[in-house]
Amino acid sequence: MTIDLAVEAFGVISYTIRLGYLALFIGVTIFANIQERALPWNTHNFFGILGVSGIALAIFLPHDIAKVVLPFVYVPLFLFLFTSFSLIMIKKNKGILRFYSILFFLGFVTGIAAFELTSDMSVATFGTISYTIGTVLIVAGIMIMSFSITNLPSFGEMDWHQKIREIYLMHKDGTILAHVRREKKKKSEDREIETESATQAISGINKLLKEVTQSEKTVKAIDYGDTKLLFGATNNAVLVVVAEEDLETIREKIEEFMNIFNNVYKDILQQGLTDDPQIFKPAEAMIHRIFEL
Repeated sequence: MTIDLAVEAFGVISYTIRLGYLALFIGVTIFANIQERALPWNTHNFFGILGVSGIALAIFLPHDIAKVVLPFVYVPLFLFLFTSFSLIMIKKNKGILRFYSILFFLGFVTGIAAFELTSDMSVATFGTISYTIGTVLIVAGIMIMSFSITNLPSFGEMDWHQKIREIYLMHKDGTILAHVRREKKKKSEDREIETESATQAISGINKLLKEVTQSEKTVKAIDYGDTKLLFGATNNAVLVVVAEEDLETIREKIEEFMNIFNNVYKDILQQGLTDDPQIFKPAEAMIHRIFEL
């Protein structure tokens, strides 16, 4: 009777642990798919496939093997992915957002460490205190991650520079000062014609909206469905970013560029344009650097 009860209890515990692994790998697989798209290199969905295999193993693998393979093989691999993702997120964010990125990473590491403490091997080595500490730390890790993620930008912001199609820097009279595009270079003549036409069109849109609103305030954005025109202005210059989405990071980059550009070219723009096109070459290099094009 006692043996039967012990076997039954062990079966319930094994089933509960298996469900825990299953829930964990479903969540990790979904999250890994989001992270892989934000990485600067192509992983060919390796971690997404890895997560699916982990789900399959959590269902079909015997408990004695699963308790070793899942925590000590899969967890380090996903930890590598998340560490890479977190370092990129920390690098791209600044100020308070960087603080929350670091906090989010620490919460995740706490959760992973806690998960290891609740494993059968850890409990067998350190006793039930290991499971108790692990459970408390899991709750703490989840709370830290939940708090920090509400203050982080959306994951769509991570590849913000990939969503920029081209950038125009022009004088308020419509004269082009610099133009940078993400697409492959075309023939010089075609590119020059296209650049001049697009610049005149953007200048015309800006003037038209000023007349409609009867305001001299520079337009901040124009929405053309899947194309967004984002504007920045200082003195006599206007920056127009043609992007797929209106993202906060792009707006911050526009402000950063305009501040630097104003400090460098303020006197030149006040005196009027010169006939030397090379004078704005440093501005073009600035666009490449700030917008990562």
